[in-house]
Amino acid sequence: MDEIRKYMLHRLMSFKPRKNTGYYDEDGHCGEKLFSEILGFWSNFKTYKDILYVFSGENEPDLTGGRSYLLPESKLAPMLFYYLFNTMHYTLEQLDREICNNTLLNQLIVDMYHDKSLIRETKINSIIN
Repeated sequence: MDEIRKYMLHRLMSFKPRKNTGYYDEDGHCGEKLFSEILGFWSNFKTYKDILYVFSGENEPDLTGGRSYLLPESKLAPMLFYYLFNTMHYTLEQLDREICNNTLLNQLIVDMYHDKSLIRETKINSIIN
């Protein structure tokens, strides 16, 4: 989980929110207040509940930052998948119950659960390690 938190904090450090804005600017990009909440979320990212929040697609706070697209779905999905599968031992059925909003991120993770060769490889690697 620490790897995910560090990755996201490093990624967010390069983003500069629009000055003097609330949650979003007039174009729907991430404002200072929303960015502060997103940064706070990832700084405190430490529990299973946090993993499930990201997966579920809940949008308070909106971790994508609106039109700023702060959530790197294609890079984050494998990290979350391996944590959900190997550490939390979540099944696809359990994850289905967690989805609040269908997002690209949770769809990528669900697709990984459907990939039989990936599941087999993940199980083999966990036994070896």
